[in-house]
Amino acid sequence: IALYARQRFFIPPTPEDLSIELDSIKQHISNCLLDVSDDPVKTIGLQGGYLATPPGTYRLYNDSQISYLCYDIPDQLPCYNRLLLVRDMEKQLEEAIKFKLQGCLDVKSFGRFRNFDVILTKDPKLDIEIRTNNILANLDYPVILKSKKGDVQVSSDTYNVVLDYPLGELYDVTQEILNVETQLGIFDALPYMIFKRGKYKIYTLKPYPDKIYIVKRDDHPYVFQFAVQGEP
Repeated sequence: IALYARQRFFIPPTPEDLSIELDSIKQHISNCLLDVSDDPVKTIGLQGGYLATPPGTYRLYNDSQISYLCYDIPDQLPCYNRLLLVRDMEKQLEEAIKFKLQGCLDVKSFGRFRNFDVILTKDPKLDIEIRTNNILANLDYPVILKSKKGDVQVSSDTYNVVLDYPLGELYDVTQEILNVETQLGIFDALPYMIFKRGKYKIYTLKPYPDKIYIVKRDDHPYVFQFAVQGEP
């Protein structure tokens, strides 16, 4: 015990020692990002691109608040596009994931009762990039490990994790559906799926007076669903 305590608390760490500790912190941060990102990304798909759904902007179906992405035009078959943008979804995910990170990150604990200090110079800044086949979460969070005796230190600034959700790809399919809905008011999913060689599955539900589209890739369980508002 005395030898262990001496090594852990009193002998100055080498750069290699600090690098090993920093790797553990990096893994902790990456694991936190993965853990807290899962729920918001799935929810934004189930709710049609929105995490917050104010009254009048969604259709409740199977306990999901499915956002209208196309609103009814009285006495006309076509609808008008709500204009959901990729950047809108990125901002929503950034806010939700950053909030959840507060209850997950505990970097300071790595320096308790150790021969080095953990120095955090600023609050974490998160950037979400929705790409075609995945989502990139980039966290800017400078962490410095500095020996309590001497000037030895190591540092790390950014941490990246890739989330395996084809949100960007399903968003593109959604926009193609909405383009037809805004022009003709009727979208036939079967010819579209044949044209795409079965890459996507599109289910159309019709809870009166609205329509709900459920979109997914044939080889991936992730779902994006949205509603088109109908006229009673």
